[in-house]
Amino acid sequence: MEPRTRQEITNIHGIVKFEVSLQTTIDPTEPTSGWEPIPLNESISAQRALADGDTLRVWIRATDIIGNTKADSTVVKIDGTPPILHTNLTGKNYGLKRNIVNGPFNFSSLITFAASDSSSGVHKIGYKVIAKTQDMSIKEMYSNFTAANMETDLRSPFCKIVDDVCFLPDQTLYLDNCWLTVAKSDLNTATASVEVSVFNQAMLSTTTAFDLGPINSLHGLEKHDNISSALQ
Repeated sequence: MEPRTRQEITNIHGIVKFEVSLQTTIDPTEPTSGWEPIPLNESISAQRALADGDTLRVWIRATDIIGNTKADSTVVKIDGTPPILHTNLTGKNYGLKRNIVNGPFNFSSLITFAASDSSSGVHKIGYKVIAKTQDMSIKEMYSNFTAANMETDLRSPFCKIVDDVCFLPDQTLYLDNCWLTVAKSDLNTATASVEVSVFNQAMLSTTTAFDLGPINSLHGLEKHDNISSALQ
């Protein structure tokens, strides 16, 4: 190490050198080679050609005035492909099941389907419950998001493993029939559907719809006749 002098040493908050290393892996181990010096700034822009499905871990290493170093990294994953959503697969009984017993609501229905994404995994499901009245008016009765089906045990034979996370294709969505409480005058003529969207971690989505059919085929709505009548 060269002896210190009184000459000013260019630094930012005591940091005298920044380096970058680009690794095509998600391995969190700090690399021992491939470091390149970059300008002594707290931000930098760069360009690198990446294809759909590519993964890049960007490492930054800082060196202070007495030679101490500290490195940190972040992962960039390119996913330009929407997830896949299946409602009909051989050997699977996917679809809508009305008026199930032992559901999470007093009056429950159930939708099952499969969703997967090989690049970043399916992590979120959005859904909208929609009613259509006889005069063709369309009303969104309820909407929400829920987490997709994931597993902590990577040994599960059903896992679709992406970046050490087990994503399970089979998805289950419970519906509260009472979300479809309509005015009493519409109870015997209104129909309903559920719009389901699955999102990967790049927030790309695929959407499908399930037809619930006539609202009066759902149990529990008659319990709300007095409330819905008062809302007319």
